[in-house]
Amino acid sequence: MMIREKLKDFTAFNILQLACELLIVLVVVVLFTRLLGQTKHYDTVPIREGWEIEVSSREAGSEEFHNTIYREQSLDTFKLERAIHRGEVVTMRNIIPENAPEQATLMFQSFQSVVEVYLNGEQVYSYGKDLFEKKKMVGGALQHIRLMDQNAGDELEIRLTAGDDHAFYSVSQVDLVDAARDMAMLLRKNIFIFVVAVFLFVLGVELPVLGIVFHFFRQEYERLLLIGMLAISMGGWSLCNSRLIQFFSSDFAWNTMIEYILLYTAPIPVMRLVDASFDGKNRKAWRKYLVYGITLALVVFLIASIVLHIFNVVHICRTLHVYHYICIFGIIGGLIGTYRPFREMGNSEKTLYFGIIVMIAVSAIDLVRFAMMATFGTSYAFVRFSALPVGTLIFIILLIMGYLFYVYDAFLMQNEREHLQKKAYQDVLTGLYNRAYCEMEFEKLLSCDKYSIISIDVNGLKRINDNLGHAAGDLLIKSFGEILKEAFSDYGTCVRMGGDEFVVIVRGGNKRELARRVIRMVRLEQDKSETLDFNIRAAYGEASNEEVRGNPIDPEKVYKLADQRMYEMKRENHKKDVLKSDAVGVVPVVEV
Repeated sequence: MMIREKLKDFTAFNILQLACELLIVLVVVVLFTRLLGQTKHYDTVPIREGWEIEVSSREAGSEEFHNTIYREQSLDTFKLERAIHRGEVVTMRNIIPENAPEQATLMFQSFQSVVEVYLNGEQVYSYGKDLFEKKKMVGGALQHIRLMDQNAGDELEIRLTAGDDHAFYSVSQVDLVDAARDMAMLLRKNIFIFVVAVFLFVLGVELPVLGIVFHFFRQEYERLLLIGMLAISMGGWSLCNSRLIQFFSSDFAWNTMIEYILLYTAPIPVMRLVDASFDGKNRKAWRKYLVYGITLALVVFLIASIVLHIFNVVHICRTLHVYHYICIFGIIGGLIGTYRPFREMGNSEKTLYFGIIVMIAVSAIDLVRFAMMATFGTSYAFVRFSALPVGTLIFIILLIMGYLFYVYDAFLMQNEREHLQKKAYQDVLTGLYNRAYCEMEFEKLLSCDKYSIISIDVNGLKRINDNLGHAAGDLLIKSFGEILKEAFSDYGTCVRMGGDEFVVIVRGGNKRELARRVIRMVRLEQDKSETLDFNIRAAYGEASNEEVRGNPIDPEKVYKLADQRMYEMKRENHKKDVLKSDAVGVVPVVEV
């Protein structure tokens, strides 16, 4: 019954936590829906047709540039012949349409490129030139450039200079947006990703805090910290990848670096989660070391990428292909290292494996998307949005479900273990601790500065057994156990040594309070005796470690001193009868 009550509390806690998460998401959706309600489709004027695109490229090993011009191109279908490398330039020219907003913002994606924008031959915007000259990473961004008023009919030129090799494979879509609603437009196009990212980020912050506050790094709650780490990584990456991070930071190079760091961090908690979930399952050593090796490789790769980037040796964006290879090897190695037949898995492990399958499928879809973007450009809406945030959300939900299964099983095992342990140290008749527990407590008393031991013997057990039966004798012992609990349970440790012998161990305390507790015990004996067919009488003796010599002081000596004083009291009170004169079929006999 107690276990069921605890599980009920545990379930209630998780339902409350889930309700809080949903409430946060609901508030975010409501707030931004109200904001986006002000943005209409006609606030955006796409410029897709009639582009003149000039590509200034050079052959491998050559310093001479070769210019190729493509006229009357559509951005929906235009594709570069190959990836643009560092120093090569793509120039896009067009006329701003007549239906352009009076106060317009020019919006397009830039990928690791220096960006220059001209109106009628006059430069109105420049980004990344100083970074390019210092050979630093330029970064990617959603460029939103405020144009001058009344730009309809003006000549627009966008010049993109690649800041790294393989900087981009295609040119971005170009839009003109009402300047008063440009950021709202960005939100409207990415509202789903934004909500998922915020949810993941809030969840990622909350789970480690809960794990630390409530359980302070207990091993079974390591998973909360790992799930939180994964949620923060992918939530932050989603904000960076969708360029929503620009609401909070306008440093494009910094945003790009954070995007890659978060992406490279995400597999580390995943590998640790997989290993922790299948640890202790009689795995062979080589499988365990394989998982450890992959995790270590991911950590080393992350650190190396950051260090090389900081010292401007290799930009972090240039290590993406290495990351892909490590992830592929990690997925295969992780599955091999933790493989067990499905029928042998518990609910937690099955849920985790299903989540891994979902994550592998989503990662494969994202790799296909990446390849399509390189091949066909950004003309298809599909390639402009990553499925990783949604896949990660599903994966984390499954992780949390698996974690709840794990905690549920661990909770039952812990309660069963505590129950068995309690049973091993508990006296069946009285519910007090038994002699084995007392011996264990005596060992702990060796390091205790001050303590007292009370030795107690219940009078007349044999006479009650002989005259009223063993059931009455058991009732005597049980009743005295209840008296002892009521008098000392909040002050000392109550023990039944066996038969009619009891012990109370009191750590610290003072003589006056101890005397009050003993007087209370005697009064409870009198009160309890009024409801029974016999009187409850007990002899007792008390001794403290301050009365015994030794270094350290042996608790057995203190107990023996208390026992001697108990027998002295027993001899003084030996004529007090435990049987009542009105007991049925009993002739009172004075105990000699």
